Amino acid sequence: MDAYGARTGLRIALGPSDRVPLSSLTAVVVRPMAAQGRRMLEIATAERALFRDFHDLLQGVAERVRRAGHSPAHAFTKTLASWTELLARTRGVSEEKRVGLLGELHALEWFAHHFGWPVAVASWRGPVSEEHDFGLPGYDVEVKSTASERRLHTVRGTTQLVPTGGWPLWLLSLQFTRGGSAGHTLAERIRSVRDQVAEHAPGLGPRLTEMLARYEWLGPLAAAPDPERWSLRSVPLVVSAADARVPRLGPEVLAALSGEARQRIVALTYGVDLTGLPGAADAPDALRLPAGGLPLAGPPASPPPAGVPPLATASPLTTRSA
Repeated sequence: MDAYGARTGLRIALGPSDRVPLSSLTAVVVRPMAAQGRRMLEIATAERALFRDFHDLLQGVAERVRRAGHSPAHAFTKTLASWTELLARTRGVSEEKRVGLLGELHALEWFAHHFGWPVAVASWRGPVSEEHDFGLPGYDVEVKSTASERRLHTVRGTTQLVPTGGWPLWLLSLQFTRGGSAGHTLAERIRSVRDQVAEHAPGLGPRLTEMLARYEWLGPLAAAPDPERWSLRSVPLVVSAADARVPRLGPEVLAALSGEARQRIVALTYGVDLTGLPGAADAPDALRLPAGGLPLAGPPASPPPAGVPPLATASPLTTRSA
């Protein structure tokens, strides 16, 4: 740390054959220097707002030199590459979250069509909860979304497909496909929901923001590129979680283990394939989503020029206010 706190960095002794790495970062200066009678490598920054995070990066460089025996140049290059790869994976890691959020937003808008926006938003529980995705009047709903050609879904834990509190549990399976110009981006769907909540249930705006934050939409998901347009691939499937044909691993699976063995299981995730299952004939009307999904909310489209026929909409349904 400089005497006046203007710069912070790391100095590492260089051997006779050690080279000086190049830095493509404008905020990071990498240079050779002489200190304490030795040839040194200095990696430093003057960006005070980044001092804390820069210190963590330097720790990675130092650890590679001390513990792995890497040269200073290799340690810096390797650490920088690891950080770059980690940050660049935001979109890849979040694709499952994107499709999952897209499915819950489709369901949210459809539930608002039936129950009104206040009930729909208040019933949305989303991720980071031991409860099911939606707690609607009279029953719970677990929404599972996939971009696969088959109805392949991931189940987390032993209670996700188990009814709770005596309420019936329905499983809503949605398949999405990249729809080109005919589909909608996740950002467009979120904007549509926000606009409708602002119009029909403005008091629930903070709750909607909280739910989007749980999905990290206000962070990595919102910051990542969003070029893909999605549309429903097939008619949504609704099945009862009590249907014996729906595969699930419930608490009884763990009950067969000893107490110590159960304590040593820290997570349980498994995949299910619902392809070919028939939809429940007695499913509530509120769960019967249209095959094309709901159109986005917004101002009426401008009339087409003379002689140009209007485009067909994805569905004749429109959301209604609370």
